[in-house]
Amino acid sequence: MTRSRFVKPSVVRVELSEGDWLDLKKELSVGEARGILFSTLEEQADGSFKRNLDSAIMLRLLAYLLDWSFCDEDGAKVPVSADAINALDVRTLTELIEAINKHEGDSKNG
Repeated sequence: MTRSRFVKPSVVRVELSEGDWLDLKKELSVGEARGILFSTLEEQADGSFKRNLDSAIMLRLLAYLLDWSFCDEDGAKVPVSADAINALDVRTLTELIEAINKHEGDSKNG
C-alpha cells in the first residue's frame, strides 16, 4: 500500500510548564511552510533579500498554534492571536518557541 504524500490535518497536544498546554498542527503543508518563508523576505537596497526573523517567528507560531490553555488575570481563556502572543512574557514566548522546535524535530524524525 502506498502512503499518502499529502498533509492530513491533525492536532498534537504538547504539555508545557505549570500545567499549561498547546494544541499544535501535527505538521505544516508545503503551502504553509512556503508562506512563512516567502512572506518574511525583505528586499534590501542592493537588491538582495534578507529574512525578517521577527516576522518569521510570529508567522511560524501562528501557523502551528491552534489552541492553548492560557487565561487572563480574570480566568477567561485568551484566544491564540498575534496580539495575544505579543502580550506574553518573554519566558513564556521562549517556552512556546522551544516546544514548537521540539515538536517540529520530533515530526521530522518519525
